[in-house]
Order: sequence, then C-alpha cells, then structure tokens
Amino acid sequence: SESAIISATLTQGDEVWSVEFATSSGESVVLNAPKGFFNSGDGGRGFSQSKEFTVEYNGTVYSKANGYSGTIISSYDEATQSLELDFFNNSDVKFSYIGVVTIK
Repeated sequence: SESAIISATLTQGDEVWSVEFATSSGESVVLNAPKGFFNSGDGGRGFSQSKEFTVEYNGTVYSKANGYSGTIISSYDEATQSLELDFFNNSDVKFSYIGVVTIK
C-alpha cells in the first residue's frame, strides 16, 4: 500500500545511524545502517554489505540475515540537516524521502 512519509527523525550513533520515518497512515518505518551508508554516493549500498543495515516495517525486519534484499542510495547534509534517501530492490517495501530530519 502506498502511504506518504510525513516526517523523519535521525538518531546518530557512533557507528550506526537510525532514521524513523512517520507515514500518513500512522505506521512507521525504521531504517538502520552504518553512518557511511547515509552518504553512499551514486553506487548505493545493499543489505549484503552490512549486517547493521536493516529496515523495520509492519512487524518485519528486512535484512540479509532474514533473507531479504534491499538497497539504499542516500546523501545527508549535516549543515542543513537535510536527507535524501531512496530504499529499493525489496519485494515488499520501497520508499524515498527528501527533506529535513529532526535530530534525536
């Protein structure tokens, strides 16, 4: 089902960053990935490249360990706290976000 992402909250860990996206349907999507993946350049980064890279949605944890595929292409600008993120290559979940994040 399609629902729009209405906001994003970023938690910056030392190694792993986590973004919680709130959707218009009231559900949330949580994406966890090594901080370097948030400036992944044009190539993108896949689940296979880090066990820390997961997407949690609707009670399911999508990750390589759980047999899923997924790719992130992302850039984050610390100065403006703006995030561009595209998550795809997954049979169940795909989403994009361009906008400011709230820092938790």
